[in-house]
Amino acid sequence: MCRVADGGWARQLQRGSYVLRGLAEAGEKVGRALWASETQRLRRSLVAQARGLKVRAITLFALGGVSQIQDDAKTELLVAIAGPIASLIISFGCLAIALGLGWHRSIEPETAVVGVLVGLGYINIALAVFNMIPGFPLDGVPVLRAIV
Repeated sequence: MCRVADGGWARQLQRGSYVLRGLAEAGEKVGRALWASETQRLRRSLVAQARGLKVRAITLFALGGVSQIQDDAKTELLVAIAGPIASLIISFGCLAIALGLGWHRSIEPETAVVGVLVGLGYINIALAVFNMIPGFPLDGVPVLRAIV
């Protein structure tokens, strides 16, 4: 029988489970970020349609996307800020629910549900701030163009 020199099979399995757990958590965080980004693209298109504009196409990329919308300057500004505002609303909603479930900013989330809510809250805040950077295809470009 083959033995592992540094403590046996149990220790190796335990180390392997940490690696798998880390990979699973990383996958979960990437999935949450992609979900937040893609739903923001959908929200922008819905606002454009509500304002009577034609959405020609939505192209999704690995870390975002571009909505091809017929627009004017005022509507472009409203459509551009709709995504970050919706991200902030989702963020504050998730964090409020987590607070209602007993989470405090000074402690780690105690349950998986609270952990997911806190993660979604923080990711959506980061997404709203990041999307206001004036660089293509982020929402900061049309906001800056409408201001200037």
